Amino acid sequence: MSNNIELREQLQKLQGRIEEKDRYIISLEKSVRELEQRLKNTPEAKAPAPIMELEETLKRLVSRIAAILQAEKCVFMLHDKEQGALVATKPALGLSDEEIEALKVPVDAGVSGLVFREPTPFIVHGKENGGHILSEYISLLNIRNAACVPLIDEKRDEEGRVVERNTMGVLHVINKRYGDAFTDEDIQLLERLARNTSAVIL
Repeated sequence: MSNNIELREQLQKLQGRIEEKDRYIISLEKSVRELEQRLKNTPEAKAPAPIMELEETLKRLVSRIAAILQAEKCVFMLHDKEQGALVATKPALGLSDEEIEALKVPVDAGVSGLVFREPTPFIVHGKENGGHILSEYISLLNIRNAACVPLIDEKRDEEGRVVERNTMGVLHVINKRYGDAFTDEDIQLLERLARNTSAVIL
């Protein structure tokens, strides 16, 4: 009997966490839609204001993504065609300006390159499969575990069907809090959040 009570309590806590994450995501999606609408309706003469608003929205996105995934660090890396590399871009959470400046990965190397090329999500479980991460970045960012998903721009037709997909970069969350590990559920959430991030960046 006591086991059943404990199980129900655990299920209730889990359901509460899922509902809280859903509320976070709904709030993010609403903010993205509002920003997109304002950018469309703003004349070019007033361009500086939406640019500042875009930066603030990205800061909120990065912070909320880290909060939802319970990650210590969050950063997105965009594809630089001239350099043939994925380059860390501000704003980022938990990284110094120097770390952001140093974080640059060739598209044919590391987890970032793998996720960008495939494009497919990837979870790093410490040393178990951390060999995919370039060793200098494990030390630079003090990586214990991580999750990474592609940032994909999807163009749709009038009926909502995807007619073109372009991978523009990757989104990382690093070091799950409380000693936990990232899971497949985290990846699903991160992919959903990455779509919002892609919409804001464009």
